[in-house]
Amino acid sequence: EKPQKPIQVRYLADDITVEALRRVLEHNDNGIGVIKDELSGWVNSFDVYRSSKQGSKDRADYCELYQGGNKIFDRAEKGCTFVPNWSASIMGFIQPGPVKRNFGNVTDDGMLARFLVCHGRRQGRGVDRKPDFTVINAYHGLIKQLSEIRPKDGESEIFKFSPEAMKYREAIHTTCEHVQVLPNSSEALIAHLSKWEAAFCRITLVYHIIEAVSAGQYPGPLVTENTARMAATLMIDFLLPNSVRFYNDTIDDGENGSHARWIAGYILSNHLETIGSRDVQSNYRPLRNKRKEIARTMDTLELAGWIAPSKTKKDGKITIWSVNPKVHTLFAQRAEEESLRRATEKEKIQRAIKAFQSKGEGE
Repeated sequence: EKPQKPIQVRYLADDITVEALRRVLEHNDNGIGVIKDELSGWVNSFDVYRSSKQGSKDRADYCELYQGGNKIFDRAEKGCTFVPNWSASIMGFIQPGPVKRNFGNVTDDGMLARFLVCHGRRQGRGVDRKPDFTVINAYHGLIKQLSEIRPKDGESEIFKFSPEAMKYREAIHTTCEHVQVLPNSSEALIAHLSKWEAAFCRITLVYHIIEAVSAGQYPGPLVTENTARMAATLMIDFLLPNSVRFYNDTIDDGENGSHARWIAGYILSNHLETIGSRDVQSNYRPLRNKRKEIARTMDTLELAGWIAPSKTKKDGKITIWSVNPKVHTLFAQRAEEESLRRATEKEKIQRAIKAFQSKGEGE
């Protein structure tokens, strides 16, 4: 009798197509992680085996991974395939430049909006130190416990927020509403924030299960206030500034971004320790007498960590901001280049004025 082919338990995948992912998830109903060193290569692999690229079937299938749930694939050659949980967590790295080029129109299908983004930065050469094996072993032990945990009765379980935890879910919802109605919030950022309420529930659930497993317990039915607070803090204090920066600078690169870049250059070229609303109006014509636009632009720089409020009026309006000293260190070369560029532009303008004056006198 022909032996039955054993099921291969999988947790991770790297170089994988939608067809291969279907076969993996057919027998791994917990879903898997797709880890890509370069997300641009992953996007460019869509529909690589199809003669027609119209509609990008792969892209649609990948978008459905976000929601999970069962999925039926009907193929002429292979018949019907039932996937109990069409679900995967996709993580990877990409440079700012290729994002818009590779992901196309970001509001078309919401693929990019499904990603939680953060900006990496260099931390120097690092420190040569002995690994902390206590932490490393605890981490690997936790991952093993998480991989083995199953619902008690074999069925999916429902977790609920405690009454105290619900206020943090409401806080996420309110924060998203406030950001979405801002005049400088683009359609792409609004589409991304529309996924946040679901993302908050997912992150909170991850924290909830990790806390229980770490304590050697089975997760209780109620999510506590402390767990919800941790998830909300992560999203508002870390993910939100990163998302705003990503969509304003990398994706939209709109007028607000250009204003922020000019002010950043002005700060660097003049080695400013503080900057006020009057400074901006006096030196930058596009924002002259436009206090609301100045405030929105300064908010962008504040989220990016360049400035912090220093002086506020009684009505709550910020008039002066202190400059983060680190920007002058990190962008020292940029400051020199900016000073030279501005001096060159100023000289060009003066020459142009003289030329027009000479021409007027000649006429």
